[in-house]
Amino acid sequence: MLLLLLVLAADAPLMVAVAPGKSLSHAELLSRGDLREVAFQIPGVAGPSRLAAIPLRNLLPPLPPGTDAIDVACADGFVAVIPRTAVENRDPDRPVVYVAVEREKNPFPTLKGQSLGPYMVVWTEPKGQSVPRELWPYQVTKISASRPFAERYPKLVPASAKARAGFEVFVQNCMPCHPLDGEGPAHVGPDLNLPHSPVEYFGPERLRAYVRDPQSLHEWQAARMPPFPPRVLSDAQLSELIGYLSERAAAR
Repeated sequence: MLLLLLVLAADAPLMVAVAPGKSLSHAELLSRGDLREVAFQIPGVAGPSRLAAIPLRNLLPPLPPGTDAIDVACADGFVAVIPRTAVENRDPDRPVVYVAVEREKNPFPTLKGQSLGPYMVVWTEPKGQSVPRELWPYQVTKISASRPFAERYPKLVPASAKARAGFEVFVQNCMPCHPLDGEGPAHVGPDLNLPHSPVEYFGPERLRAYVRDPQSLHEWQAARMPPFPPRVLSDAQLSELIGYLSERAAAR
């Protein structure tokens, strides 16, 4: 069920459709009473950014039964999956998720020369708590409710309990960009099992090096995959991920 849709046309403002036949324009969003300026520390951006933002939960109508998460799709095909519990959180001592709305007088910062606007998902991070960078999507185009991942893509659920941890690592870190066996909401990067798995064409150790630093295998300034250092993805998590991809390759 579609909950929120941002539609960009060359001759029209950005619109937010919260129900069939109903929409909120960019101007209406900026005039909302729950819009306020908040300081956010955007990953990859130096120093805090003060942005006009609305709690994401305030923009959503009642969620349908069975909703497990909120999918946030971006203009480039990236899809972040935000747990429903995080979206509904009101405790200021835990991260609170907002939708930032770009103002002409206060444009969003850029990241590697790229604009992050006009809409971006941002978080407060109290008491040193951190939110994974994959949950800070920018150039947002659509926000929708989603059922549990295992229900949407049952064939991706690992056959062995041993691979379950690697499956969870994949969902959080890889699924925002990559499909697997033709399944998944995003299509920024290549399928990680069709026609072949990176475990097969890289080998486990070279794949490990590639995940840590994609530029270590080939220099390509236009490459979009970021490095995953140990502070983002631990050695244990990387091993679990490779184990899951290996199981998927063997089952193909």
